[in-house]
This record gives sequence, C-alpha cells and structure tokens, in this order.
Amino acid sequence: MRAVFFLFFLLAQLSFAQQIDLSGVYGIDVLADNNTSQLQYSLELHTDGTFSFESYRNIKKQSEERLFVQGTWEAQGKLIELKGSKDMDLTNTKARFDVKSQKLVFYESKVFWIKGLRIPKLSS
Repeated sequence: MRAVFFLFFLLAQLSFAQQIDLSGVYGIDVLADNNTSQLQYSLELHTDGTFSFESYRNIKKQSEERLFVQGTWEAQGKLIELKGSKDMDLTNTKARFDVKSQKLVFYESKVFWIKGLRIPKLSS
C-alpha cells in the first residue's frame, strides 16, 4: 500500500512540475554608483520555443555596451536551455525557474557574467 501511495505522489509531483509555464517576460534593471552605472537584462521566452535576450551595460568609465541575441529554448520541468548565437554564444546556457522567488537562475553558460544571474519574471 505504501508503494502505491509513493508512486501516486511521485507521479503527481512530476505532472505538477511539467505544468509550470516558463514562457513570458523576465527582466531586471539595476542602477549603481549614485546612478552613474546601469545594468539591464531582458529575456522574452515565447510560446513557440523562440527567445530574445537583450543586455545593456553602461558602467562608469567604460564604454556603453548593448547586446541582442535571438534563438530557441527548450524546457524540461523547471529547467530551460537556451540556444542562440548572435553577438554572443548562448549554446548550452541553462537556468532553472525558482517557483518561490519567480526568478530564472542561470547556473551554466559559456558567457561568464550570465552564470549566477537571477532574472525575475515580470509577466506571462
């Protein structure tokens, strides 16, 4: 009987994890150093499996930088993988969706400053 209950519970958890809609708009805008430095990240995950990512950095005493990347994405439960290569190679960039904080947490990327990035979900 315990085995049946455990199996039912496990299947219920797996089906719940697959029901999370990860598509939507994610973004963050950070001002620092008395408003002299700015970082903006915007990620749109479209329901058709495509994405667009934009990064804007204007850091004091450095040149302004804007990057735009488009590609495809795949989800497995709360995990996503980005695949894109315009301006920067996001191949094998991976993130997980933190349900409590409603943020994407990037844990693997060839781009050093993306690893560890936490971007909140703004809308579905």
